[in-house]
Amino acid sequence: MTIQPLERFTEMKLKTINKSNSNYETESHKRVKRKEKKPVLKMIKSENIAKAYAISTNYDGKKRVAYLKLYIPKRQRIHFWYDNTDHLPYCLSDLSKTELENIGALKNHPGLTRIETVRKYDLLQDKEVTMSKIIAKDPLTIGGRSTRAIREILQKTWEAKIRYYSCYIYDKQLIMGMPYKVKDGKLSAIDYVPPEDVLRNIQSIFKDEPKEFKAYITHWTKLLQCPVPNIQRLALDIEVYSPKEDIIPDPNEANNPIIATSFIDTDGTKRVLVLKNKEDTNKEVKTNPSDVKVEYYNDEVELIKEIFKVLWIYPLILTFNGDDFDLRYIYHRAENLGFQKSGIPIILGSRFALLKYGIHIDLYRFFFNRSI
Repeated sequence: MTIQPLERFTEMKLKTINKSNSNYETESHKRVKRKEKKPVLKMIKSENIAKAYAISTNYDGKKRVAYLKLYIPKRQRIHFWYDNTDHLPYCLSDLSKTELENIGALKNHPGLTRIETVRKYDLLQDKEVTMSKIIAKDPLTIGGRSTRAIREILQKTWEAKIRYYSCYIYDKQLIMGMPYKVKDGKLSAIDYVPPEDVLRNIQSIFKDEPKEFKAYITHWTKLLQCPVPNIQRLALDIEVYSPKEDIIPDPNEANNPIIATSFIDTDGTKRVLVLKNKEDTNKEVKTNPSDVKVEYYNDEVELIKEIFKVLWIYPLILTFNGDDFDLRYIYHRAENLGFQKSGIPIILGSRFALLKYGIHIDLYRFFFNRSI
């Protein structure tokens, strides 16, 4: 995938079509409720997994638990492991348990589970302090709702604005990208030991450092030397019809049809899905290189269904500006065409586009990081 400067983004992402020569419909489709069968995810159901890599974490609002996506290299599939340790969302307060119980709005909050007294280490004061741990049924009880969230009831809280899944992996000391195993439903880390010569050479560089510092060197060596699994992945890019040359279609409105989608995966499969216009009926295109398979579709709905099949299968999807355009446009276009949300394999946030099955990496956002 070619990386283009930001100022060339319009030119790169969108091949505009002259309105006078277009054979595509430009009117918005009416919403038609489609009864699509929700795809059956090919997830490993076994409670015992010898080795898998933690690649993502999130929160399931229906089950009210955090979960991990574990990639199993041997099967090239993702296993969803749901927390079974009764971990719950919480925030901290410097008020005592008694003081908090005297606050009516907090005490009577339907999402409150309990209040505990805990000891925490205050780095600024360099000492242990007593805090109250306010435990809730779900993350929105802590914060996120416009009203009645606990962090809105109390004037001062700690750890109330951390996303719950981030809090979860910190508390459980889980490290994304590292290997884990599951036995009888219990998740545990697989301790990776670097080659002795590598560890010895690195430690020799820091031989005069304090003992506490050397412990961190060993820890970071394990993280950086741990082998990276070969994750089955696919790159995706879409082309959208634009009635005007100087206007990029709005991905939140998604009023114009998706006219082409290209895929290439790590096995070398190269596909281009093309929406036919009136002049394409009897045309066949010879591609260069010849190993690219061009597939024609008479109906945009069928083209989008094929995109969804791919998104339900691959563990890792790569895009370039997919957070703000490709996946966002596909999601809203599918909505406009009457797809049910349960059948759309994309989850939209305000800044990111996630996947229900695999994980999505936006290379534009990745390379925009100056440290990369």
